Amino acid sequence: TNLTCDDIELAEQLLRAGSTEYKLAKYYRQYFGYINEKGERCVEIDLSTIVNSDIRRLLKGRLLVEDGGTGFLHAHVNLSRKVFLDIVPNSNA
Repeated sequence: TNLTCDDIELAEQLLRAGSTEYKLAKYYRQYFGYINEKGERCVEIDLSTIVNSDIRRLLKGRLLVEDGGTGFLHAHVNLSRKVFLDIVPNSNA
């Protein structure tokens, strides 16, 4: 689903309020909207450390990584309910 600037701002607020384990300032973000099985608007946020990222690749589309540990994180927020759901590191190879 398409995201507005307000959606991204809310997703970022929810992410920052819910995630205390990681230093989020060290990560680039990519935001992907979707509708869950209950019809609620949600956002999946892919985070990659500035050190591990090539900005040109990020601008071309979704960065898919098979491993990377805490260098690459995945977070989910629910915009409809205004809740942070989770943040997890990418699995290790």
